[in-house]
Amino acid sequence: GCHVALIFWFFGILLAALLAKKDILPMPLRYAPGTERFSEVCPLGPWAMILGTFATLVGLVLSPYCPRCQPMDTCFIDAACVHQTDEELMKRGIHGIGGFLLVSKELRIIWSPVYL
Repeated sequence: GCHVALIFWFFGILLAALLAKKDILPMPLRYAPGTERFSEVCPLGPWAMILGTFATLVGLVLSPYCPRCQPMDTCFIDAACVHQTDEELMKRGIHGIGGFLLVSKELRIIWSPVYL
């Protein structure tokens, strides 16, 4: 989801900059840098922060619904996904394998004598 959130953030910042440049968004604050070479007073507003944060949150909320943003190669490793010592957690993990297989396109079994 972070790629979608980053894209939404970029467009939120771009929107804030364009609306501020067109004087649609007010710039209520002023900033004077106080350097020798630059003595102008710059208008300042909270819009990039507000729109950027809002757009990032919208991107995070919408990212699960973006089909191209889902990881293509997801794997289920028995030793990592099913508890190996606690019997109750092991049973729950084994029962959960069916849900994973339901949405899988392919099944690969890597077997070695260690599992015997």
